[in-house]
Amino acid sequence: MIWFALLYKELQQSSARFFISLGLISAAYLLMFWLVHYELTLLFLLAAAIVFFHVFYLFIAWLAAFSQEWRNKTQLFWLNLPSGAVRLLSAKMAAGLIQMMVSLAYAMVFAFFLIRRIAAQNISGSPELAATVSDGLTIVQTVYLESAPLIYVSVIYGALHLGFAAVFIFLVSKVIRPFGWLAGIAVTILAQAGLSSLRSKPFYETMTEWGQIFRIDGVRERIAANINGYNQAAAVETGEVLYIGEVLAASGWFLLLFALFVYLFNHRVQA
Repeated sequence: MIWFALLYKELQQSSARFFISLGLISAAYLLMFWLVHYELTLLFLLAAAIVFFHVFYLFIAWLAAFSQEWRNKTQLFWLNLPSGAVRLLSAKMAAGLIQMMVSLAYAMVFAFFLIRRIAAQNISGSPELAATVSDGLTIVQTVYLESAPLIYVSVIYGALHLGFAAVFIFLVSKVIRPFGWLAGIAVTILAQAGLSSLRSKPFYETMTEWGQIFRIDGVRERIAANINGYNQAAAVETGEVLYIGEVLAASGWFLLLFALFVYLFNHRVQA
């Protein structure tokens, strides 16, 4: 019950940021619905900005949540609460993650209706071109629906990496004064480089690519088959796959980082 009370407090404290972000996303999509008739280039730029925003959502949300304690000068009270570092840190981070998941789902639903709106437009040009583009957009709708779970998980995964980096940099800045944030950034870059190198090793793929959860095949080939008119069955398909092994490896990495945060919080962080 204590943890849920802490979570509720964190959700309340960050509710203004959350609803402002939802409002901005809604305004961007309404603008994109209008731009369908006029300027597709700007439409796609706005869509890319929304994706970019969600990838950095946890970096912004968690950094704002932690820095708020120091900005409001409540860090001494917060650091000495009897709830324990695990409850305090997990509640603060869970609040941002919940809001990010809701925001991303909201944006993806809007994106589906936007794709439908584009597909419903009259295509100028020759009848053959109009039919090809119309069929291509229909395939895009289908592929988007099929890919939605993988897109959702992938964006959250990327956001978690950046969010954990933000928390690490912030905590190190409170351990090493006055240039701890530089040390945190340097360690984060080195750790990410090492992790990327590890993922490229054959043994890592062997250890993680098992227990298929989700798969979507031939996204590019299915669209190209329609646009270029070649036989889809003859295309060499490539697939995007989500494995249980990958989920467990990522979860282990994030738990290890969280354990480090708890240690820093309990023993090193200075008010």
